[in-house]
Amino acid sequence: ADDAELGRILEAYLAELEAGRPADSVLFALLQALPQPPDLVVSGINAGQNAGEFVNISGTVGAALTAARRGVPAIAVSHGFFGSTAQFTEAAIYVAGLVERFRVNRGFRAKLTTRSGARHALVLNVNFPTCGAGGTRGVALVPLGRVQRLTGYTLSGSSGSTQTFTPTVTVVSPFAANCLSPLAAPETDVDGLANGYATLTPLNPDL
Repeated sequence: ADDAELGRILEAYLAELEAGRPADSVLFALLQALPQPPDLVVSGINAGQNAGEFVNISGTVGAALTAARRGVPAIAVSHGFFGSTAQFTEAAIYVAGLVERFRVNRGFRAKLTTRSGARHALVLNVNFPTCGAGGTRGVALVPLGRVQRLTGYTLSGSSGSTQTFTPTVTVVSPFAANCLSPLAAPETDVDGLANGYATLTPLNPDL
């Protein structure tokens, strides 16, 4: 990139910083507003799932990761869309239960606040689907998944000893929940949301 393009990129970045992000709210609280760090940060509820690769661009998850990087455990909460409407009650009740468990259960609290050499805590990333039919099928404890998955290769051409292979990529959308799905054991957060489960995914702050 030339100097002019780098200048435009920097200017846009600085404008975003001036506008503020969810992580800025956490930083301001920890560095300025609060007399002592909180025991727990809850970020959300956000309208729109933050699963798979989307955690990398999520303001909701970003705020929680910011707290965890400073040693404060956090919960990021998101809820899916259906049409233009998200109903937050179910997710709010579930997360209130997690907060109460954190308050009264020493073992649960220790798991979230156990720190590495960098003094990091953990994040629980919670996502609830919105069901067009049926209801949430339970909460699945699952790792991060991927929306786009490379599942194999197909020979697409050859010239002499040179062969050309085309990757086969499948896409699973966490934004379209089938709450009537028969899938019984989702393997990732993307699979869980696509098949009508709410998902609970522990995250290290460095992802």
